[in-house]
Amino acid sequence: MLLLRPRLAALAFATAALCACAPAADPAPAPPAASDNRAEEARLEAQARASPDWLDGLWHGTLYREYENAQWPVELDARPGAAPYRVNYRTLGCIAELVPGDAAFAVPDEPEFAQRVVEGVSTCLPPGRVRLMRGNGGELHFNYISADDVSHRASGTLRRL
Repeated sequence: MLLLRPRLAALAFATAALCACAPAADPAPAPPAASDNRAEEARLEAQARASPDWLDGLWHGTLYREYENAQWPVELDARPGAAPYRVNYRTLGCIAELVPGDAAFAVPDEPEFAQRVVEGVSTCLPPGRVRLMRGNGGELHFNYISADDVSHRASGTLRRL
């Protein structure tokens, strides 16, 4: 029995050492599945289509740049299913997309978008925000503000084509 005790003690010590180890770490998170990306794309597309009926259509008008004697024609494509909306600044030679943010339609009559230039970057307005406001008599007020809130501001009234 004396010989057994040292062996039992050694076995007990080894067992205790094995049990005292740290709990297993959680496995590393898996990279996002393709289905997660599709879900995000679907969410953004649904959000872009969440625009009110009064905004649907092709719009045209003239924007006037504040503090300067500058103006240029603009055309907005906000037809149903157009995601994201597109703005054609014809005389500037550029096209921009209006990308809705999470709160784009928080104020129903004044949706706000980030403007991302997709053609003619060197000739276009710098990145900024566009707020579209429902006007009287089927008009649409278009307000652009550059990202720095200072260097570029333009506004005008658009009418449905």
